[in-house]
Amino acid sequence: MMTAVDVAVIGLGVYGSAVADALARCGRRVLAVEQSGADEVGGASQGPVRMLRTHDPDRPELDGLARRAARQWRALSAAQPSPLLRAVAGVFVRPPAARPLLAASGRPSLGSRDRSLPAGHPLRLPLAVPAGWEVAGSRGCGLLDARAAVLALRERARAHGATLLFGRRAELATRAPEEPVRISVGDRRVTAARLLICVGAWSTGLPAWARVPGLRVEPTYMQVATFAEAALGGSAYYVFGHGDERFCAIPLTSGGLQFGHFAQPAAASSPPDRAEASWRRDAAALARFVPDLGPALTRSTVAGCYSTPPGGAFTLRWASPYAATLVACSGVGFKYAPAVAELVVAALDQRLARRPGLRVEAAR
Repeated sequence: MMTAVDVAVIGLGVYGSAVADALARCGRRVLAVEQSGADEVGGASQGPVRMLRTHDPDRPELDGLARRAARQWRALSAAQPSPLLRAVAGVFVRPPAARPLLAASGRPSLGSRDRSLPAGHPLRLPLAVPAGWEVAGSRGCGLLDARAAVLALRERARAHGATLLFGRRAELATRAPEEPVRISVGDRRVTAARLLICVGAWSTGLPAWARVPGLRVEPTYMQVATFAEAALGGSAYYVFGHGDERFCAIPLTSGGLQFGHFAQPAAASSPPDRAEASWRRDAAALARFVPDLGPALTRSTVAGCYSTPPGGAFTLRWASPYAATLVACSGVGFKYAPAVAELVVAALDQRLARRPGLRVEAAR
């Protein structure tokens, strides 16, 4: 079987799904391939929910991108039978050495239009805040149902004419493709004007021409647990610390808690050891800030794999004029996906203005 399309997309995690959706809504003929099943949502990230916010004090240069993405997530959520997005407050607890959260007036500074603490937060929270640390809140936040969000992007792409193939692997040539791009997917032969590879951390297993030089890949873990005392209410998520020591705690509607560090320590000798070490580290951090939770009644450790492109920038690397690899910043990147996808479409059309958010590397 022979199929001709404008763009072939490999990988249907959140970024591949967002790119396929954005292309299809622009009228492109899209064929996307995912090695996992249609109901499977794996990818580099882990845990049932993702935090949404329009300001990150550690990445303020991406605030514009975050605001655009938030608008798109809200619109997509509103079109679903069940909402993808739950509006909550964000509470940030940071050491004095971090980038200040407070403006000169002493009021919380978490964005040009968001300078007040959410009602009831955070000073009445059962938190143990170290002396001298700042506490501030933001209303421009939410929690995304990660699985439902990816499935909704896929369904909208399909509704706009994209062909999505699951449980298949695309066979890539050992050399960077020329025009037209030719790939094989089972017994299907595909020709495409452009090829976009969106496989995140797994791009290290691609042919050499499709890899992103300097990409750092590391295993990572998130904890999901229930505790004897439900000390954190479900109306906010919490981010403690800054930089590589940032730690989040997210109350789930099920009554459990999703929590973990944004970055991982040096890996232990084997995956089981790493998972257990991550639990000990994360549980100790949680107990430091929320001492009244009591013992864990149930717990599980969800494994993932983070990718960090050089310079920590979302990167679109053209291996040839016809094929490119997109690598996102795992750990903070899920929320930006729809906005980054729009930038990718603009780059494909060669109309991408210089703006923060996406580094485009031209083919050499």
